[in-house]
Amino acid sequence: MLLTTLIALIGLVVAIVFGKALARRPLPAHIEDDSVHDIMRGRLIVVLSLAGLVGLSFFSSLNAMSYETNALIPRIVRFWLTVALLWYTFHGSVLAYWLTISLFGLGIAVVIPTLVLALSEGNASVAAPLLLFVMVFFLSIMTITFLPSGRAFIRLQQTERRRAARRKKRISKNGKSIENATYPPSPPNLERDLRQEALDTVRNKLFIDPEWSVWDENRLSWAGHRLCQTFSVIGPYESNEMQVLRLSSTVPIIDDLKADPAKISDFLNLTNQVTVGDTLIWNRENGKVESRISCIIHEETFDWRITQFIDLAIIQLVLLEHRVDTFAEVFDGRVMEWSHPVSGERLVPDDMLNVVNDIYQPWGQEPSRFTSEDVFKCVEEWVKSTPLPLFTAGASDTGIAIEVATGPEDTALIQLHSDQTHPTLGSGLLVTIQVRLPESLGSDPLAFSSHLNRLECYEKTNSHQYGAWCSKDGFLAHSYFLPNDEVNEVTRSGITRDAAMGAVNRAIWVASIIDPDFNMGSQDPAMIAYWRTMDQEGFVADA
Repeated sequence: MLLTTLIALIGLVVAIVFGKALARRPLPAHIEDDSVHDIMRGRLIVVLSLAGLVGLSFFSSLNAMSYETNALIPRIVRFWLTVALLWYTFHGSVLAYWLTISLFGLGIAVVIPTLVLALSEGNASVAAPLLLFVMVFFLSIMTITFLPSGRAFIRLQQTERRRAARRKKRISKNGKSIENATYPPSPPNLERDLRQEALDTVRNKLFIDPEWSVWDENRLSWAGHRLCQTFSVIGPYESNEMQVLRLSSTVPIIDDLKADPAKISDFLNLTNQVTVGDTLIWNRENGKVESRISCIIHEETFDWRITQFIDLAIIQLVLLEHRVDTFAEVFDGRVMEWSHPVSGERLVPDDMLNVVNDIYQPWGQEPSRFTSEDVFKCVEEWVKSTPLPLFTAGASDTGIAIEVATGPEDTALIQLHSDQTHPTLGSGLLVTIQVRLPESLGSDPLAFSSHLNRLECYEKTNSHQYGAWCSKDGFLAHSYFLPNDEVNEVTRSGITRDAAMGAVNRAIWVASIIDPDFNMGSQDPAMIAYWRTMDQEGFVADA
């Protein structure tokens, strides 16, 4: 009896220690903040419920062994099988979960007739432990089956177990382990390698985990949730007498489109009218819709330009994740969900995808941080000083309008507005271009805008690919939006002038497409000087 009691006490202590350890175990890192408290509460409840089952099994075995000396070994084996079953239930085994429910449910069904008989006979010594037995079993089963927080924790454990199994299978198949994965080392800084530095900067600023990314020397792909965002670097190549790189972000969205082509084109056009920085493209060759944004960088503009690009790229991904189901419904197509070659599907979104709700939308509720006459005066001074064929009537505290010659008799209208809001991001800076197509190109700006978007995506141009071409009010138009940010007013003046210069450069480019014989000379010294004098803070140094 003494030995039995000692073994029982040791088992009880072990159960308490392990239960405490399980209750304190950290949750997976990817659990969303608003779910943490519910999951932790559910975990505590599940641990207490399973501990109750272990305790009841323990005392039942102890009681049986006190008057059945020949049942020592079977009871010990039964007890530890129960512990193993509940252990695997806690760790997400679906088989163990249903065995637990079935066996303990069966135990309740077997005990109830005896309990009813004991109560009818008034035998309290028998009825009391049986009633405790039924209550503990029933409450524990209800907790892990129907209680929302407990069931949520059980589902999380089962999901994590399946992911781990898929991950192990893929690791075995591919012959590599992501636990030991490292990114390709950056080359020694004997000479600055902007290609590698660009991808390293993207990875670090977005906190991209190796578990959810693949990469090589020119490309980095990752899953924020369902969609795959690929950053790629092209170059170096010569542009405006400089060695530059093009850094792009591409997100495939929908394939297998079955909707009417006219409906697809109209919807893409409406969406491109309110774009932030990306362009939606329907590639009819492969039947896919994708989103793209890119910028040109060189050593003098690298540090601030890539920060601006990354901000627009993460907004690109967030808005696409929110809208992709709508796109699939309108296009009657399939969402192009991405599965990592090792980690599989990403079931819980990355925390970075909360950046719009947590940061940009609160900033957007404030007045535009670009509203300042000094900000737009900077643009006016540049327009009046450049030898390019530009004209402005002057700046106000909410914007400026610029006319650019696009032919012997035609002009493009560029407008920068700080008093117009984005439907999702609120206040900021809206940059638009409006061009009237000549009759020789027909009267279909929608078709021509799609053509220009494809050219900007797949051809080498001298402009950053911020925003999209679209058809609006019968005109060929282009727009993109810069949301409120943290930069100071001096830097914001430089960003505004950069946006104006980019719009002028794009207007010159589209003029060369419309009329190849009309060329203002994108190699103008003023333009070259502009790109060369942008410093690391994002403003143009005075000559």
